[in-house]
Amino acid sequence: MFKNAQDASKNAWTFSYYAHAKKLHPDLYVNKPENERKEAEHKFKLITQAYNVLSDDQQRTTYNRDAQQREAY
Repeated sequence: MFKNAQDASKNAWTFSYYAHAKKLHPDLYVNKPENERKEAEHKFKLITQAYNVLSDDQQRTTYNRDAQQREAY
C-alpha cells in the first residue's frame, strides 16, 4: 500500500489509506464468499496498522530509522 512511505507526504499516505480502506472495508464484503471476506479483512487490518504507525510522529520516526537500517544490510 505505502510503497515509499519514507518519502511520501503525510497527505499522500493519508489519502492512500482512505482510498484503500474504502475499497477493503469489511462491510462491503458481507455478501461475498468467505475467502474474499477474510482476505479483505486481513488487508484492511494491515493497512489500518500501517496507517496507525505512519500517523504517529514518534512511530513514523522509528519506522524510517529501522527501514534505513534494513536497507544498509
